[in-house]
Amino acid sequence: MLFRGLSLWMLFLASCLSALALPAAEDDGSVKVFKRAKKHSTKQEGPSYAPYYVDCPSDNIVESLSSNEIPSAESEYLSTRSTITNTAMKDFLRNANLPGLNADTLSGSEGPSIGIALSGGGLRAMILGSGALSAMDARHDNHTVLTGLLQASDYLVGTDGSAWTVGGIALNNFSTINDFSKLWAFNHPLMYPKSAIVFNAHFYSSIMNEVAEKANAGFNISLSDYWGRVISRTLGDTTYGFPNVSLSSITSQEWYRNANFPYPIITFATQNYGEDISNVNTTFFEASPNVFGTFDHGINSFIPTEYLGTTLNNGASSNGSCVINYDNFGFMMGASSTYFNKIMRNFNDSSTKNGRIIQQYLKGNFSENGQQIISIPNPFQGVESANSDAANNLGSSSSLNLVDTFLTGEKIPLWPLLQKGRDVDVIVAVDNGDDSEWLWPNGNSLVQTYERVVAAQAAGNTNVKGFPYVPSQQSFVSLHFNDRPVFFGCDGRNTTAGNHTVTRDTPPLVIYLPNVPYNYFTNISTDRTYYTEDMIQQLLTNGLISSTVDNDTYFGQCFACAVVKRTLERNNITASPECQQCYYNYCWSGLYDDSAANDDIVYNPTCRLGEGI
Repeated sequence: MLFRGLSLWMLFLASCLSALALPAAEDDGSVKVFKRAKKHSTKQEGPSYAPYYVDCPSDNIVESLSSNEIPSAESEYLSTRSTITNTAMKDFLRNANLPGLNADTLSGSEGPSIGIALSGGGLRAMILGSGALSAMDARHDNHTVLTGLLQASDYLVGTDGSAWTVGGIALNNFSTINDFSKLWAFNHPLMYPKSAIVFNAHFYSSIMNEVAEKANAGFNISLSDYWGRVISRTLGDTTYGFPNVSLSSITSQEWYRNANFPYPIITFATQNYGEDISNVNTTFFEASPNVFGTFDHGINSFIPTEYLGTTLNNGASSNGSCVINYDNFGFMMGASSTYFNKIMRNFNDSSTKNGRIIQQYLKGNFSENGQQIISIPNPFQGVESANSDAANNLGSSSSLNLVDTFLTGEKIPLWPLLQKGRDVDVIVAVDNGDDSEWLWPNGNSLVQTYERVVAAQAAGNTNVKGFPYVPSQQSFVSLHFNDRPVFFGCDGRNTTAGNHTVTRDTPPLVIYLPNVPYNYFTNISTDRTYYTEDMIQQLLTNGLISSTVDNDTYFGQCFACAVVKRTLERNNITASPECQQCYYNYCWSGLYDDSAANDDIVYNPTCRLGEGI
């Protein structure tokens, strides 16, 4: 059904729901709208959620990469950042106060490159991951054994709820977690932000009106547009939700121009309508303030994020027009967390007329089948990647169907950090997932990544370095690897890449930091969309304590030993006796425990420090 320029705001003047004439959902789950003939529409005055058209900067805006390459804008960022990370790495290693660990020798151009990956899991993962980041931030008021790790890192990756952390702090001038958390608005369910009926009525009408601006401008809309308008109002602009602020606008902020902090990335996956999704049959996409694209499946190409939403063929626009503001900050946060589209579609508020209208509209026009998928114009249609023998299985489609990476089972977004061109030596994998029966991590995300790497390497359609060997998911629980930090891949010569001399192309060592209850039972449902102030503080504290093992000095020293392991191997430097003991205590030895006696093990821990400490 065509939606011919009628503002959805007028729907709120209708006397009854049955009289409303709204655009129906198409088979791909989006709502098709009238396409305006005039392609060079001008930017609207004042804040608007609607994308608009401008002249493209060149004939071809797709950057196709050869193997071992990264996007040029990212490379420039990291080049600027290298001086900062070198200094921060020295400080971090010195703070470990570990005999035999020479900070000057183990930093610089041959020093370690660190990537931090925060798992998804809704608000639970956002808050716990924020607590972990505060433990790693040199700006945090209280010193921890991981202080300065954030400043020494090159990458920070999030998905689903952790995308809200990564995107939120990036948008807010890479604020400290202490400052960022003051902006949160979680004390009521996100779809019912206030107890006052009048406020909620205005809230619903504002969201409908904002999305209508996008529809009236000729762009298809999805549940993620509505969900993005909701989540953006909790990340710093509770009144308007950054209606005309884009992800790419972060590049103009001073911290970004100076590369003061890790390069931020959020992730997405693909899913075809009518097909089940798995970690193997999907393509992983990623977005930074600079670029959007993928290293996967023969595409190996990126476009400037600011031109996302542009219809391209072989990298060029048919009429020279490019879309701006499609990468709206809220929309990108919503697109990375499409798991929550079901909550958006099924919310129930009958207390206001506007609440009933939006409730009826979303349920009636967005089907449950495929509700987690959003379709956007495919900027890589017809693109052939350089130096790739793999087929581009997305190149023939005019649409790109994106979903939450969380839905693939890879709830920790490790894939971007495994690309050869990024030269990451060590990944800090913060697991706030809910894979076990009692909603605790159980190592499944690492197992899923391992399986994807093995499958992709066998098919020859990826440029990932490889991955450390990891135990089975059952062994994770039976060996208690899900309730303490574990280092995987400590021997760089024994990974899926095979036995070879350790170089920058060697798969990274993975420091696994699972969510463990120290002061609070943090196994909270991913579907929960409200937290009291006390709960927020408890989760922030637990995230900090869990990631530092209650600020244990010895763990901090062993963490530093793990960070420099690949550097030691590359340079044929023998690890100090202290580090060797750390490797013995924290590195996975290769032991499995898949005995039938462990089939029914249920992980249901108690708070180690007592609840509410």
